[in-house]
Amino acid sequence: PGGSYGPEEVGSAICAPLVVDESRLGVLEVIRPPGGPPFEEDDKDFLEELARQAAIAIRNSNLLLAERKAHELDALLDISREITATLDLDRVLLTIVNRADAIVPCERCAILLVDGRAMNLRAVSGHLEVDRKDPRLRDLEEVLSWAHLGGQGLYVSELDGAIETRLSQQIFETGSGSSWSHALLALRPSYWVTGA
Repeated sequence: PGGSYGPEEVGSAICAPLVVDESRLGVLEVIRPPGGPPFEEDDKDFLEELARQAAIAIRNSNLLLAERKAHELDALLDISREITATLDLDRVLLTIVNRADAIVPCERCAILLVDGRAMNLRAVSGHLEVDRKDPRLRDLEEVLSWAHLGGQGLYVSELDGAIETRLSQQIFETGSGSSWSHALLALRPSYWVTGA
């Protein structure tokens, strides 16, 4: 199974079109090597039915993807309208962190702003203001400050017990933990946004 086959390596083959609503999406092929039993009429019928079902699944997947993209673009447009409707920085930041999950599903979004040498956590989704006494938010501010000092975007993800971290095209494998992912992206050289 698998691999690339030249004409001399094919004993028999069936190609069935992937067609749905008169739209040609592709072709499904099965082959058997020389010396193997030839395909029978039942095999052809089965493959054609499989191709019909596959074409429907492919079309539905494409429609779902297009619908998701349209939803993301609508959400981005709504956020953009709301952001540009005000010059109040705090309102802009709250709009970004509280609406980000409409575009990238996440449990938390936060923005750290840098002013000179000061790095301040300015907005966290679900919070009207940043509580400087909350140890979780102080820890978050530390992580974002650390990421800012790195000067690059950062992606961290845990999958099946392995933690993957990407920083500027490098990948590191370390430790294990519960299932989560974290992305830190530079807005500009002095602004950072995070999603968890």
